[in-house]
Amino acid sequence: CKTILRERGETPDASGELGKLYKQVRTKLGLDPRQGASPSVHRMVSGLTQIVDGLAGLSNAAGDRHGLEGGAKITELSLAGLAVHAAGTASLFLIRVHKDVLRGPLL
Repeated sequence: CKTILRERGETPDASGELGKLYKQVRTKLGLDPRQGASPSVHRMVSGLTQIVDGLAGLSNAAGDRHGLEGGAKITELSLAGLAVHAAGTASLFLIRVHKDVLRGPLL
């Protein structure tokens, strides 16, 4: 999110809240429903919002953004896998929208 915003000439939110940063990039990419996104796009983007909120909650609960303390382990591997894949999907979508907008129409 921060890289996309910087490449678009905007200063990223510095609060450390993932939800605020995601909302900022979503708006900058024209994915906010108030900017005229279609109902289908709105539903999908709302799903991504849920993913981002869930990831932020997991990260806060686990306290592992800066590494786990010595000997600590992530024990819920299925949840960890879901988090990794969900984060990757959301990130790749934002990057692709960003690059598509920069590239312009293919016609």
